[in-house]
Amino acid sequence: MVSTINSTMDSLKAKYDGLSRVHRRIATWLLDHPTKALELNLDEMAAATGSSRSTILRFCQAIDVDGFKGLKKMLAQPVGRSLQYVDEDDVLRWVRVGTEATVRDTFAQLLPDVFQEAAAQCARARHIVWFGSLESGYMALGAAHKCSMLGINSQAYSEYRSLQSNIRFITAKDVLAVISWGGDGHHIRRPVMEAQEQGIPIIALTAHPLSWLAEAADWTLAVGNQYATHDGRQITLRAGQEALTNALIFKVASLRGIQWQISQ
Repeated sequence: MVSTINSTMDSLKAKYDGLSRVHRRIATWLLDHPTKALELNLDEMAAATGSSRSTILRFCQAIDVDGFKGLKKMLAQPVGRSLQYVDEDDVLRWVRVGTEATVRDTFAQLLPDVFQEAAAQCARARHIVWFGSLESGYMALGAAHKCSMLGINSQAYSEYRSLQSNIRFITAKDVLAVISWGGDGHHIRRPVMEAQEQGIPIIALTAHPLSWLAEAADWTLAVGNQYATHDGRQITLRAGQEALTNALIFKVASLRGIQWQISQ
């Protein structure tokens, strides 16, 4: 906590340890949501921090700022410096712009009917089986973990031979969600073809909607395609795939009647 305060809000550095428990909670929320805090009025910030208007104003006194306006001014300074630094640094600017474009393009090309049908299939499924290789494999493992946290039966494979050896245990009552940037390769074709033979429903999440996987899948969810290159290799920004995977998981949870709350 102290290192975060040192790097973002110097004015809280020396005061945090001396704050009351309630005021520490407010300080922690502000550090976790520096840009969101700038958009809120006094009532909204009180609600977001689980406190009251008077508590926020007492917090301002505790950290020696001049009321709520003084607090907003204090919050704006490090945010402004950080954004300026990002815009002046070529690498940070490209990653920010590329990430924003990837997510924007992902949702811009989303086909509502396809997404709804894919989510409904997952909601009916006995298990959601996530599969990806290499970087996509980590995303598959993360997706399965999020499903387990929401109480959705799920499993993940990050190596195609492992999926092949277990494909006989997956049935048409399950659904296979394949995460693949390129949407082709023997590591994709072999297990997908075996899944097809067993009548297992297949969902593809890929940056290439005309790829082999996209054609083979029952439902294809396309994602934004932003990347850098080095020695002819693509180094991808996976923000779109992660966003769409999250959207699918939370949609399935909603369809199953699982209650979840958005962080404030």
